[in-house]
Amino acid sequence: MECRFKMEVAGTKETLWSYYSEVEKWFFWEENLENISIDGAFETGTYGKMKLVGQPEMAFRLTSVIPYQEFWNQTDIPGLGSITFGHEMLEEEGKLFIQHTVRLFNAPENTKTIDVLSQIFSDVPHAVYLLKEKVGIA
Repeated sequence: MECRFKMEVAGTKETLWSYYSEVEKWFFWEENLENISIDGAFETGTYGKMKLVGQPEMAFRLTSVIPYQEFWNQTDIPGLGSITFGHEMLEEEGKLFIQHTVRLFNAPENTKTIDVLSQIFSDVPHAVYLLKEKVGIA
């Protein structure tokens, strides 16, 4: 199961990439983020931890990092499945777009799972908009 949101942005890939690769800048676009850390360089295979407001601390792994193009991170949730978050920079007809994706897999396809995916995805459009604002003025 997958949900996706895409928005055009001004600015450059270099500016946008800094808001992804420098995890301390995640606070600018993840408003419910309390804490974030990674155990090494921002590259494929690196592990980290994040804490969201009202949630327990969660471990994640950077499953794909392609500088100035995209990064994906995965969190495993016992009893639910695995959630993968994609953060992509797309160029179309000379314009730059941000696309964020939430994928839920190894989970049962039922109403409860759909509700969980919807809740997780609900912050994504706002986060993309906050990035758009930052990249446009940075």
